[in-house]
Amino acid sequence: MNYIISWSVLLLLLPFIVSFFKWKNSERLFANIMSLIFLIRFIPGTSLMAFMPMPLNMLVYYVLYWLLICFASYIVRPTRVYNNMSNHMPIILYAIMGILCCTVLYISGVYAGFRLRLDLGSVYDLRLEARSWDLPVILTYLLPAAVTILPIFLILFWLKNKIIVVGMLTFVILLNFSVNGMKSILFFLVLCFIGYYFYNENKIRLLPWVFILILVSALFEYKFFNTYLIAGFGVIRSLFTPSKIDYYYYDFFQTHEFDYFRQSFLRWFGVSSPYKVDIARIIGNEYYGNIDNSANNGLFSDAYKNFGVIGIFVFPFILVYIFKLLNSCAKGLDFRLLTLPIFVCVTWFSSASFTNVLLTNGILLMMIVLACIPRYNSCNYD
Repeated sequence: MNYIISWSVLLLLLPFIVSFFKWKNSERLFANIMSLIFLIRFIPGTSLMAFMPMPLNMLVYYVLYWLLICFASYIVRPTRVYNNMSNHMPIILYAIMGILCCTVLYISGVYAGFRLRLDLGSVYDLRLEARSWDLPVILTYLLPAAVTILPIFLILFWLKNKIIVVGMLTFVILLNFSVNGMKSILFFLVLCFIGYYFYNENKIRLLPWVFILILVSALFEYKFFNTYLIAGFGVIRSLFTPSKIDYYYYDFFQTHEFDYFRQSFLRWFGVSSPYKVDIARIIGNEYYGNIDNSANNGLFSDAYKNFGVIGIFVFPFILVYIFKLLNSCAKGLDFRLLTLPIFVCVTWFSSASFTNVLLTNGILLMMIVLACIPRYNSCNYD
């Protein structure tokens, strides 16, 4: 029965998913984000419906959440954003890039000794060390923002053939990875090169085949080499674990109080949360037996942990509005510059609260950067 339900849910939303691959040109960035987020989060979730049965209530809420995202995609109107039409980069872009580069260099020099370590096996040691640093508050916001913004500047200067600046930014990005071992930093850097040489707005139709290739490669590796590196990093961790954590969040908040953003932006207004430890760490301890295992998650988990059933109805519209606002900020830009924002949005919103993503992970700052980048053609709406 669970197997039949999982296929039924997938087939129910399949027409909406396919429609994103054919979205009109004026909202292609939005369509790319939505297509990727359904491939990475919704479809693996339907697999878990078959093989890890959900409580009936969660099944209903989960399907309703994704249905409302589809519905919101059609009724939420894009926000008009003024885009700079100059042929010259405004001083604000140089200022943002300089501040973020200086932030990385300062933290790397003062706290990490300008180390350059690219070994993926040591990332957890780097993260554990970074947690012990008592960074000034402003740096705790600027450092994650550098992860999101600096690769965009790298592509921008690459398009301008400023190879020396590209090399310098690449070095700073590698230093940033060596500070705290965030694998997403290297992932975004690789995406810069893939996006520059390969990706465009029409390549979206190849994404399902890319995921199929990853899955087949994982099976091939296990069958012939009896190893599962691709399955561990590319399939389980990236595709199935986030959907499984959705269930953990639902289960946890059946018997615990909803947070109502008290661990998010409301804490800056003196509102205290009943949870003295980060909720992601509490759930990591509850379901993985290790409080250092931070079970960060976004989308459904974010909606349910903050407002429960109300969040299921409200958050899809907020999420779609944010993506359409980003689409408006980026309208008229070379699509090679937009490959990274697509994957950045999907990665961050899938793994964290949307308020943290906007402020801490630099999505709001990214919107400002994209809106300020010079255009060389008309950016008016169709």
